[in-house]
Amino acid sequence: LASGAEDWRYRLNTHLLADGTHAVLVRATDSTGAIGLYTTTINIDNRPPELVLDTPRDGQVYTETLSLNGRSLDNIGVAALKVSVTPVAAAGVTGRESLEVPLSASGVLLHQLDLKGLPEGWYNLRLEATDRAGNRTYVSRNFLRQASAEAERVEVYFPADGEALAGPFSVCGRVLTRSLPENVLV
Repeated sequence: LASGAEDWRYRLNTHLLADGTHAVLVRATDSTGAIGLYTTTINIDNRPPELVLDTPRDGQVYTETLSLNGRSLDNIGVAALKVSVTPVAAAGVTGRESLEVPLSASGVLLHQLDLKGLPEGWYNLRLEATDRAGNRTYVSRNFLRQASAEAERVEVYFPADGEALAGPFSVCGRVLTRSLPENVLV
């Protein structure tokens, strides 16, 4: 029963209902016993939007542009989608070391982030979606911003990965870096 008569109120716990569209039937009985019926629909949205971020992957190295690829989905609709990039180490933050960009909430995520103004270092990327009911969800990734297109890495050419060897053998490869190290330890 609702509380009140001419002005009445009923609190509905929507957490008990599944997400989606539901019919509501209101039945009122006056002092003479006459019954009046009214029906309407309500949209229930208790779950946050679903976010899938295919790229970037954790630990990837980027120089000038970072590609965001993925999708967002909600049963009622995504109202807002934004990406923010902040440095992992907060020491010495001075302005253009962070950025926040609103994105299209169309469902498919294809966006190029310009990283040219960011100093080198590790960053946290946070993608956040908000649906029309105010529910929020996010995913995050860490990536390394480098000025050079060549990432610092070691490439081993010989022996091949998983190769079984016996006796003396040579190790062949190269170190890709901006400044040569004093030595390489295998």
